[in-house]
Amino acid sequence: MLMNGNRDKKTATVIFWYVLSAFVLSVLTLLVSQNAPNLLPYDSSLSDYFRVTRANALLQDRNDPLDVTLVVVSESLINQLPYRSPVDRCVLAHGLESILSLNPTVIGVDFLLDKLTETAKDNRLKQVIVDNGEKLVMAVNATDDPVIGLPNARKVEAGFVKPQNRASALFIKDEDYVVRNAVIADEEVPTFAAKLASFKNTRPFTFDDQVLFQIDWLAKKSGHDDAFPVLPLEIFLDTRVNDNCKVSLDLRESIVVDTVKEKFLRNQIEKKIVILGVDLNWEDRHVTPLDAVWHEKVALSGAVIHANITQQLIDGRVIREVDYYWALLILMLGFSVAILLSEKINGTEERNNQERAKTDEVKWGRFLVLVVPVVVGILLSLINWLFIYFGGLVMPSGLVAAAVGADILMELFKEVIRHSWVRIKGACG
Repeated sequence: MLMNGNRDKKTATVIFWYVLSAFVLSVLTLLVSQNAPNLLPYDSSLSDYFRVTRANALLQDRNDPLDVTLVVVSESLINQLPYRSPVDRCVLAHGLESILSLNPTVIGVDFLLDKLTETAKDNRLKQVIVDNGEKLVMAVNATDDPVIGLPNARKVEAGFVKPQNRASALFIKDEDYVVRNAVIADEEVPTFAAKLASFKNTRPFTFDDQVLFQIDWLAKKSGHDDAFPVLPLEIFLDTRVNDNCKVSLDLRESIVVDTVKEKFLRNQIEKKIVILGVDLNWEDRHVTPLDAVWHEKVALSGAVIHANITQQLIDGRVIREVDYYWALLILMLGFSVAILLSEKINGTEERNNQERAKTDEVKWGRFLVLVVPVVVGILLSLINWLFIYFGGLVMPSGLVAAAVGADILMELFKEVIRHSWVRIKGACG
């Protein structure tokens, strides 16, 4: 009876130390991940694929029409302008006036106004902004950094845009330069998407202004096609722009019967949030999970990324990591598996010392040590996909995989060191 009591006490002590070890290791892992995510990523590299499958489902199952329409300056248009950058401001002014005539909710102009061009053309655009300030949001990103060569950027920007019309063009990029997160405000300036979404939202945002939130993407055919309606700026211009702006645009392809054209464009623009930006091959492109998965596009344009964030904020959709305490519990389970496997390895070593290395039991133990991490990794990935796809919850699968794998590697490495040391001692002895 006393022997059974001692055995139970010993078992309880072992379990206590297992749990305490798993807890301490879990806390340390979470702290390292928060402060050095490039060393210990929270989730696995497969999560980008999972986000894409969710993005496909969200758009496919959507019943409500999208609130955002894109109007873009394409390569074909910009190649006809006198200079590539900045985009001709007189042409922009004409396009804005045409779009405004179709009664959009608001137009977000995703062109930085941080340097001057031709005075007459700059003044033309300034006047349109002044006359329609209540329906225009202007992207700003002014800097006085002399390296960029725009020493008067803030002053120039202030000449175009009043404070109430400003929105930050900031994009948040992870350590691998992929855009996965966003914020509501960039210091004191609302972000471009947040400012646009506020024209539709009847309730305040639930995100903390300064805290990152994950972008819940919308995708059509896994990002191969644009999720949002995309219209070329040319379709909003007529031949008068050539005389007024002293340009030579070929607008023959945009000549449509006026009533048909007006009806089509009104359906796309009226009561919509319009984002006016560029769709160029090598400029204003940013890598996103859609591109990280397929590697077939240069990257998404800034305007498309703004559209995704804007629509997410309007819908109130959230994709987020699991609560800290749930992450801690999941990690503790992962470390517990790793510790048990370590014990299996240690048991195998003892049996080896007892000259039973060739038995089926030992072979099975070694096989188990190699197979279990693979099985755990597959299960974690499946669970992570289900949580992301159906609930918008991201599991700490990367941390758990690192916990299980690192502990096993350490144990295996210890075995190699021990055998090496025995051989060195034997050679020297």
